[in-house]
Order: sequence, then structure tokens, then C-alpha cells
Amino acid sequence: MKLMLGLFLAACLILFLVWKFGISGFSPEEQGAQLQAQVKPGMTWQEVADIHKPGKFRANRVDDDGFTVKGLPAKFDPAQVEIAIKNGLPVGFVFEYFLSGDHHYMVYFDSQGKVTGPVEKVRNIKDLLNP
Repeated sequence: MKLMLGLFLAACLILFLVWKFGISGFSPEEQGAQLQAQVKPGMTWQEVADIHKPGKFRANRVDDDGFTVKGLPAKFDPAQVEIAIKNGLPVGFVFEYFLSGDHHYMVYFDSQGKVTGPVEKVRNIKDLLNP
């Protein structure tokens, strides 16, 4: 019984410390606003990745009907992005930043790895219900 109580108290202490020092300063809204303020059209993909490491990378492609569509997401790896650009990405690529369920952002790049426009906040159901 004493062992169980000791383990329970240790787990509570660890959870408190993680909450207090690990994630209490995490604000997806602030991080998204910073990303939108710092990323500007014309920046290279390396500059964007230095500001905030993306979670996912998607190579765009053209489908059979001639529409540009996003490819499957892959975990961000700078070496893979460099290889993809060298091999040719005729319609560019996208970095995805999923900060929380309400804060999901996309940064679009051209075939040379330059930002093409402002950071786009992906709309979710909450945005649709509160226009």
C-alpha cells in the first residue's frame, strides 16, 4: 500500500513539473501569430524552417484534370526537402504547422523553395460556425 501511495505521489509530482515547466508557456495562438508575422513572401524554405520547424512537408502535384493538389504529408526532413527541390517540384510544396486543433497553418512555396504568399490559417469547424 505504501508503495502504491509513493508511486501515485511521484506521478503527481512529475505531472505537475511537466505542466509547470514543460508546457505551461505553450500558446498555439501566440506561435501562430508569430509565424504569420515573421514569414514573408520571398523567404527561402531554410529561413522559414529556422523561424519555426514545420511538422509536415507536402510536395504539390498536378492531377489528371490539371488541378494542383497537395501530395501526401511526410515528416519534415531538411535533407529530403533539398533532394525534392533538386529533383524538381514544378508546382511547389507546402509546410504544415499543426499547433493545435484550432491552430493549423500552411506556408506555400514555389518550385525554387521561396514563399509565395502570406501564411495561411487553415479554417476548421469552429471558424465556420463563428464567421
